[in-house]
Amino acid sequence: MDIKERIIELKKKRNAVIIAHHYAPVEVHEVADVLSDSRGFFESMKDGFDADVIVVIAPTFFAELAAALLPDKIVLVPVKIECPVAMHRDLHFGKVSEFKALHPGIPLVCYATSPFQTKLLADAIALPGEVVQIIQSIDADEVIFVGEKNCGEEAAKSSGKRVILYPNNPVCNVYDAVNMADVEKLRKEYPDACLMVHPECKPEVCEAADHVIGTGAMHNYIKEDKATSTYVLGTELGFCLRMQNEFPERKFIHLSPYLLCNVFKPLRIETVCDALENMKEKIEVDKAVARAVVPLFSSMLGIDSASSESSTLDDNALVLLKGACETKAAATIMTTNSGVVCKARFESLSKNSVSFILRDCPDLDFRPLVMCCVAYYKGDRAVFFASMVQYYIKDDASEPAQLILKRPQKLFWTDTRQSFRIPVFTDSGLRVQVKMPGHNMTFNPRVIDIGYDGILIDFQADETPDLSVGARLSIELRFGKNVAELEAEVRVRRGHENHYGLLFLETTHENGVTLHTIVSLLQQEQVIIK
Repeated sequence: MDIKERIIELKKKRNAVIIAHHYAPVEVHEVADVLSDSRGFFESMKDGFDADVIVVIAPTFFAELAAALLPDKIVLVPVKIECPVAMHRDLHFGKVSEFKALHPGIPLVCYATSPFQTKLLADAIALPGEVVQIIQSIDADEVIFVGEKNCGEEAAKSSGKRVILYPNNPVCNVYDAVNMADVEKLRKEYPDACLMVHPECKPEVCEAADHVIGTGAMHNYIKEDKATSTYVLGTELGFCLRMQNEFPERKFIHLSPYLLCNVFKPLRIETVCDALENMKEKIEVDKAVARAVVPLFSSMLGIDSASSESSTLDDNALVLLKGACETKAAATIMTTNSGVVCKARFESLSKNSVSFILRDCPDLDFRPLVMCCVAYYKGDRAVFFASMVQYYIKDDASEPAQLILKRPQKLFWTDTRQSFRIPVFTDSGLRVQVKMPGHNMTFNPRVIDIGYDGILIDFQADETPDLSVGARLSIELRFGKNVAELEAEVRVRRGHENHYGLLFLETTHENGVTLHTIVSLLQQEQVIIK
C-alpha cells in the first residue's frame, strides 16, 4: 500500500478531513479535501464538517483558529510550524495594546496573520488581500492597522481613510524579497502577460502590477478570464505550481525565485500520514480567548452567530453612560476570573470602548478576555453592566492604572445598592432546575444577585431539602431556546414567607457557575427589567 492509499484509509478510520493551504508542497495537494487560500480555508468552516478530526496543512496559527471555530473537533497539525509574521514579537498583545491606548476610541483592524491573543484587541479582522475593503467597511474616518507592513501601506494609500499604521508592523520576508528588477525583466520578456502580485509585496512592485490581490482572488480571476494566455504571478511558488496543474493550457511564470516560503516545506505527505496514524500534534486554544475571537471571524465570513450579534444602547442608557463619563462618576468593578472588587472612576466613552481609572487597586489579573462587571449609582438606582476587557495599563512605578472595556451592549437597571443585583420578571419564562438528592426542583427565580461572595438566586418554594456543606449540584438555567447547564457547590439560604436563596459559591472555576455564563444567558433575551 502506498502512502496516499494509507492516508485515504486513515481518513476513513479517523473520520478525518484534510485542509491544506495552497502554499503547501504539491504532493500534499492531492490528498487534501480542501485546498485554498486563507479565505477559502476559513470559508470551509462555515458549515462545519461531519468529520471528527481536522488535519490542518498550514502554519500553527491557522490550526489555532480552526480549533476556535470548531471547538467540538480534534484539530491536528503534522508539524508545529510558525509564520514569522504571525508570531512576530512586536505584534504580541502587550505591545499592541500599549499602542492602541495612545489612540483611544479609534477602531483597530488586525491582520489575520497575527498572534491569536492580539486579535482580542481588534474591532475587525482582515484576511490577506482584503485589508482595504475591511478598512473601508469600518464606520469611522480613522482606523488603526496592525499586521503586515506592506499591506498596511497599500491600505493607507488606497482606502480613502486616515490609516494609523502600527509603527512596528513587520514585513513578510518572502514577499518583500521581490524587487523592480524582477518586474522589469519579465515585463520585457512577456509584454502581453498579466502581472498579478500579492499585497505583501513592496509598494513599488504593487504599483507596477496589473492586479494587487490575494491568491484566492487570483484563482477566481484566472478561472473566469478566457482572454489571457500568460500570467506572471508574484506569489509563493506553491500557488504558481497549483495554477500550472489546474490550467495546463495556460502559461504561468513565477515572478521571482525568492518567492519561496520555507515555513510550509516541512509539511510533506509523510508528515500528514504520521499525523493521522498517531493523532498528533493536537492543537488546543484558550476557550475564553476563542469566545472573543470567533465573533470577529464570524462577522468577516458572514456566519450567523449569536455571540456576534450586535445591539445598541437605548437613548436613556446612553445618556446615563455619557453622564457617568463626563462627571467622572465612581464605579465598582468586579472581575470574573478572580472575584476581585475594586473602586474606579469613569474616564471616557468612545464609539467602541469605556475607559476607567483605577486607584489603590490590587495587582489584578487581566489576562486577555476577562469579563468585568461594573456597578454605579444614579440617585437611588444602581446600574449594572458586564463587558470584556480590551486592555489594562499599569505602570509598576506609579498609580493610577487604566482599564479599557468594550462598550457594553446593554445596561441593567436595578433598585438596590446591594452588590450587583439583576431583578427578573416572575413571569419572564426564565426557569431554573436544580437536581437535588432524591428529587429535582424547578422554579422561576425572583432575583439573581451577583454578590462579592458568589451568585444568589432568590426564589419561593413550599420547602427545600437540607444540603450539607460542600454539596455539589447540577443546575440548568433555561430561557426560551437558551440553556446553560452548570455544576457548582451550592448552599441554601432561608428567608421569610417561603423565600429561599441558592448561593453558588464558584464564580470563577471554568466548570462551575460563572458570571459570564449567567449574564450571557440573560443578555440573549429581554429578561431584565428596564
